[in-house]
Amino acid sequence: MKLGVRLLLSYFLIVGLMTYFLSNYVYTEVKPLLRQSVEETLVDSANMLAEIIAASSEGPALSLDAGLRDALTGFTQRRPEAGIWTLRKTFIDMHVYVTDDKGVVVFDSRGMDEGKDYSQWIDVNRTLKGNYGARTTRDDPNDAGSSVMYIAAPILVDERTIGVVSVGKPARTIEPFADRAKRHLALYGAVLLASCLAIGLAITHWLARRLGLVQRFALAVSRGERVPAPQLKGEDEVAELSSAVADMRDRLEGYSYVEQTVQMLVHEMKSPLTAIRGGSELLGDELQDPKLRQLAINIGEQGERLGLLLNRLLHLARLEKLEQLPAPQPVELDSLIVRWQDTRREQLQSKNLTLEIRSTAPKVDGNAELLALCLNNLLDNALDFSDRDTVLSVTEHQEGGKVYLTIADTGARIPDYALERLFERFYSLPRPGTDRRGSGLGLSIVRQVMLLHNGGVNLDNHASGVKATIWFPARHHDT
Repeated sequence: MKLGVRLLLSYFLIVGLMTYFLSNYVYTEVKPLLRQSVEETLVDSANMLAEIIAASSEGPALSLDAGLRDALTGFTQRRPEAGIWTLRKTFIDMHVYVTDDKGVVVFDSRGMDEGKDYSQWIDVNRTLKGNYGARTTRDDPNDAGSSVMYIAAPILVDERTIGVVSVGKPARTIEPFADRAKRHLALYGAVLLASCLAIGLAITHWLARRLGLVQRFALAVSRGERVPAPQLKGEDEVAELSSAVADMRDRLEGYSYVEQTVQMLVHEMKSPLTAIRGGSELLGDELQDPKLRQLAINIGEQGERLGLLLNRLLHLARLEKLEQLPAPQPVELDSLIVRWQDTRREQLQSKNLTLEIRSTAPKVDGNAELLALCLNNLLDNALDFSDRDTVLSVTEHQEGGKVYLTIADTGARIPDYALERLFERFYSLPRPGTDRRGSGLGLSIVRQVMLLHNGGVNLDNHASGVKATIWFPARHHDT
């Protein structure tokens, strides 16, 4: 499923669920809110009638004269022609009855229940006791739609309750308003959902189009095609992604160009350098003049140094082009160090250096060829800068989910000004006792190798020399 379709479906699902739950909540709240509104109106009506009846009563006892009776009866028989929004009201559906202070009905607007004892009805009973009186009763016990809400108010004379007036309104009178509200809510909800869907379609189309342009550009780059980057308006993440892909292409092309150039240089200069080194050795053997012999030796050393520089440039160009390790395998670092020792026995003996290896760590996951290149550069540096007749110490241990390997020499310390520049390309310090410098690429190669292994490298001074530390993530099944 395409990303645009997934985004649209997710967006529509979220909006649909929100619309459903909001509509459902409002549906369930419409009728209770209307009932509360009707109840509030009945409270006002009941208290108004209570004041009118109290004013018409003579003395401390409840009395309803004929005029008031006729007015209350006529009120319920009126036929209004009221247009309430889209609904039309043509009759009065309010029921009014009045009881004395004993709860006996003295007036009923329907003319049916006068003389009956309503003292146990909740609205009358509570009002006579000084509380808020309200009840809902079905006219037909089997018909839920026949319920009537009654609100009672006390008839007070000199702050004494002489009777109760109750005003009732059928619940069915609010049904048309509730149905109308629900219909409008359903309509507005459908319009809202359709609008949100249209907006979602527009946004998804806009985003999918931008992502499609970047996708086609990235695929063209992966096929090696030289196509221009899409011109996207705005400064959003998609535009940044397009720029990042274009920058990555340029950098990869730059790395490829550098690697190809260095490969060409190494190939073209291999034979001349071999001839120079061979010629310098022959001249050194034949020349009798010490100065000329030393000059021939220097020519050979510089030719060897130039060959080493080209090889390291080639290694660095290849490393910077790699995005991940090629076929990582379990590697024993000890065996790589011993292999280095076997190839440097003459140099170690010439300086009378002793190599001590202390290892308590297991294998690490990596590429043996790259790790050998990394260790060779670090150990060669330690060999060059160590004092004669000292110990070159290599310590390997595991701690806190990482494997650490430390190479410590005894010799010249690194000046403070150079500590932060050691990993810069072509930056190097002179070897002790000479003006000869390295290529300035060894530590850059070490850093690139460790980045590919998700590790790191650090170089610092210690009490009697320099200490180089590299670290790797420990293997999962070894932790």
